[in-house]
Amino acid sequence: MRAVSGVLIAILLLAMGPAGHAQSGGPGPLSALSGFPAWVRDVNGVQLQLCDVSREMGGPVCPGLENLGSAGSSGDGDLLKAVYYIARAAVELDDNTVIEGVFFVEATDPGASGPAFVSNGILVRIRLPRPAAADRFFSVSSPWNDPATVRVAERETRMELLLPLSVIAYGPDFNEVMTGPIRAFIGNGTTSCAGDGLLGDGITRAPLAAPGPAGTDVFSVTEGVVGTAATNLFTVEGRLFAPAAQSAGGFSVERATVAEAGALNIGTLIASTSLGDGMRITGAGGAVLDLPIDMVPDGTGRFFANFPAGNLLAGPFPVMIDVSVTRNGVPVPALMGAQAAMTDLVAVRSASYGLRTRTLTVSAVSSISGSKTIPVVLTVRGSDAEGNAVGNVNAPISGRSLVLTDLAVPPSYVTVTSSRGGRLTVPVTVR
Repeated sequence: MRAVSGVLIAILLLAMGPAGHAQSGGPGPLSALSGFPAWVRDVNGVQLQLCDVSREMGGPVCPGLENLGSAGSSGDGDLLKAVYYIARAAVELDDNTVIEGVFFVEATDPGASGPAFVSNGILVRIRLPRPAAADRFFSVSSPWNDPATVRVAERETRMELLLPLSVIAYGPDFNEVMTGPIRAFIGNGTTSCAGDGLLGDGITRAPLAAPGPAGTDVFSVTEGVVGTAATNLFTVEGRLFAPAAQSAGGFSVERATVAEAGALNIGTLIASTSLGDGMRITGAGGAVLDLPIDMVPDGTGRFFANFPAGNLLAGPFPVMIDVSVTRNGVPVPALMGAQAAMTDLVAVRSASYGLRTRTLTVSAVSSISGSKTIPVVLTVRGSDAEGNAVGNVNAPISGRSLVLTDLAVPPSYVTVTSSRGGRLTVPVTVR
């Protein structure tokens, strides 16, 4: 088996080629249910579906979902809105002026009043504590835009402005949707909302998993007289299209992980399907493979691929790979556009509690923790056997170990979660 594995890796290295070619973001095929794209894809290959509670336009929704245009899931009259992606951040200047940035890709159906469209843009809301004595000018920058100037006129106390770089893509093709500023869908690692495939819960403010296209992970506002305020805390909403495609019966994933092996990034995918006789990887990390990889079958519907891809760690989490179920070597049309989210692999070397010292010690590593360019943070949380939080143990690992002293009651289990998506729950040994 070792010789076969070595040959397989060598073949896949050749099949991968020196590089795939980058794909641009854009809309997927139209959904027969909503009339909007079933998904939109960013420059890193991340595909998001509509997320809405009204008129069955989208899939399951995270509690607390709020659309850009209204406090509910639809606006006035026939106006109907649903989001693919939305992130929010707010800062307050020293004079109590509050500035909010809303970064969104949103679908709007105006009903009889006009054609449906999808917006990709940045909305800036400014609230002053008192009427402006003169025109005020604010420089606003974010992970998705370089500094842009926003004016609040004399005597005004509120202003709401869509930055000029925002775009509106009209149906029926919506082709221009990803030419706007929100070219990368970035999560913030919050998972309090039940269900897989969420970039964030829409409620919890947390740092983004990676910088945006503008090269920063900070929302910053400067006003000449008052000064600057900045934050790296965002709320995020977005639901990956991949889990929906998989739950529809296309395929199920047993393992989808990425690891560093010297200078290479190695992806491992183990999956199964009952709707075809083959599976094929056609893209990874936002790049289309010049030569697709046909996964190795075991004859029972399970498939395996171990493949190198230099860009698997280049984009923000989650790293997506494009997967097709095939029949007689041809992709099954109804299942095209499916993806699998690649995470790192967390290994817990030990988790123990010392009775005499009342000390909890947890040692763990990530499969990509050797990266000099991609920081990985491992967090230890006390939990039950299913990984649900229990107790008050919640701390990051420094180096390769977490040591908590003077702990009267140890957790029964600990769950170690990586900022790159990996997760493992293990029992705590009491000694």
